[in-house]
Amino acid sequence: MAVGAGNPSPEYTYQVTALASNGTHLWNRSIDGTRTDDWDYGWGIDVDENDNFYTIGQYNGSRGLLIKWDKNGTQIWNRTWVTAGYDVKIGMEGWIYTVGSTGSGPDFAVARWDPDDDGLINLYECRNGTLPFNWDSDSDLIPEGWEIGNSTDPLNGTDAYDDDDEDMLSNLYEYRNGTLPHDADTDDDMMPDGWEVKYGLDPLRYNPDENPDGDGLQNFDEYVNGADPFSNDTDQDTILDGLEVL
Repeated sequence: MAVGAGNPSPEYTYQVTALASNGTHLWNRSIDGTRTDDWDYGWGIDVDENDNFYTIGQYNGSRGLLIKWDKNGTQIWNRTWVTAGYDVKIGMEGWIYTVGSTGSGPDFAVARWDPDDDGLINLYECRNGTLPFNWDSDSDLIPEGWEIGNSTDPLNGTDAYDDDDEDMLSNLYEYRNGTLPHDADTDDDMMPDGWEVKYGLDPLRYNPDENPDGDGLQNFDEYVNGADPFSNDTDQDTILDGLEVL
């Protein structure tokens, strides 16, 4: 496996080439930045125990670029930052270590990355029985790091549909909305997270006293009375919700 630069005219491109052990060319990938006045380089490469490999370099002349590839040359994920990346190494514990520069000055940058981007280093993956190179071992569309951090089971794919706090949001939708799976009212505004999500309110913002539909009922009163906070006449009887409640 090699990484470098190709096509020097009018600019260089970030180039990755795979060769068999006998030197047979297998495939190559190139990444060309959007600017025509800058060069794109690949500077460093390393391989993990599952034959995924990581390349690092410079993109668009002013961006560091770290890419995770599978052995067939398919991108799994990539990360960018300001300035450049120069080398990458895989640690024994599974972290990805990079060195480069950042900002407009001569700042030296060392970073550490999670190989499957699930928020768990490989040591914790091992302790919890999850897969270190798969962000979602139980295939429930919830990252393992979130599941462990929120006390759901990263090895049980069916718990994505559980609603432990009975707030009308399953664990999957708690994750997608940034709410807590064991707290029915994440923002403590006396309205369940699921009700707020259903009606388009923000379950992470305290807003019980707002009245977006101007019907005389605040959001909390809309919830208590089973009304729609964005419809001033929920039952369509031509009488404002606020007048009916009064």
